[in-house]
Amino acid sequence: MTADLADRVLSITDAELERIGDLAGYYAWSEEAMELLGGSMGGARAACLATIDVLEGTMRDLCQSQSQQELELGTPERSAAELTQEHLLRRRATTDRPAPF
Repeated sequence: MTADLADRVLSITDAELERIGDLAGYYAWSEEAMELLGGSMGGARAACLATIDVLEGTMRDLCQSQSQQELELGTPERSAAELTQEHLLRRRATTDRPAPF
């Protein structure tokens, strides 16, 4: 699936790119995200998840949930509860309403 997404990015439309940007901003910095997640998930993670949501439509998790630096520093992995909150935020943005902004 990851290779398919990498290939798909090469033919992305302007509308898809705009939607990815809207979702990424919502996931990372919206008031709802801050309340639900207790803070920002970060721009890079938000952009990656938004790309998956727009181009695949699957809401799957990232293949690697932590950066190499986070792994080296021993940053704990996200808990099941945190991932559930992320999924809820993503579902709200992609199914409960047409656009996050």
